[in-house]
Amino acid sequence: MSAVVKEDLPGEDGKPGEIAAFREGFWPDLPVYMDERLAFYEAIAGGAVTKTSLATFLMKILNPWSRLKANTKRVPKTVEGNLTGEGFVHGGCYVVRGKTGDVVLAHHEAEIGDHPAKGELLAACRKAAGMD
Repeated sequence: MSAVVKEDLPGEDGKPGEIAAFREGFWPDLPVYMDERLAFYEAIAGGAVTKTSLATFLMKILNPWSRLKANTKRVPKTVEGNLTGEGFVHGGCYVVRGKTGDVVLAHHEAEIGDHPAKGELLAACRKAAGMD
């Protein structure tokens, strides 16, 4: 497993930078790749980076029925977030067979915070590992 990020902002007041904090809290001992050119984000979105504007973000976060609002509520209160960085570029995930490079699952965030369904993701991981 690996992670792809588009920025690494320095920490404030002696705190670790964004990537170091991510590794410390969620991603220890696994690779994190910097993608300042946004090639991963273009690929996962089908050729052009998907980005939400500030106005659209505010409109959706204030709408109690929006999927973005639901995505923010899905995060457990024990998980600390921050408002550091740009934050409006949509990401996603790939599950890839290690030996062949074949894509087993490609998931693009239609809305910020979207994730593939757990069952779908686990099935793709099993398939990529040859356990299907």
